[in-house]
Amino acid sequence: MAPLVKTLVLKHLSLTENKDLSQPDSGLHRQLMQVMNEFGSSILTTLEREVLQMILHGHSSQSIADKLDIALRTVKLHRQNLYQKLDIGSQAELFYLFIHSLSCLDGGENSDPLITYLQPPS
Repeated sequence: MAPLVKTLVLKHLSLTENKDLSQPDSGLHRQLMQVMNEFGSSILTTLEREVLQMILHGHSSQSIADKLDIALRTVKLHRQNLYQKLDIGSQAELFYLFIHSLSCLDGGENSDPLITYLQPPS
């Protein structure tokens, strides 16, 4: 998911600015990685967030199980729990939630974009 979001943001910025932000050490890259690391931190456990991040990076449940050295059924349980906590039912909804929550960034460091995104409008 990170490469897709990065590509979309870079395309937008290339239309509005003449800066080359495609380098991994750019501020944009660091900002996207920070958001990915903080996404769900206000709601999910540490292991659920690890599973979430690997899903967003495109890993299958089996690949996640292999990389985290846990059973496939454990990955499925964490996946089910995080879907329930985020009130979603599919991987597509997870990607949608991630992308749309980016619009709620408050500019602060170490903040979960879901905090603002999931708040009911006042």
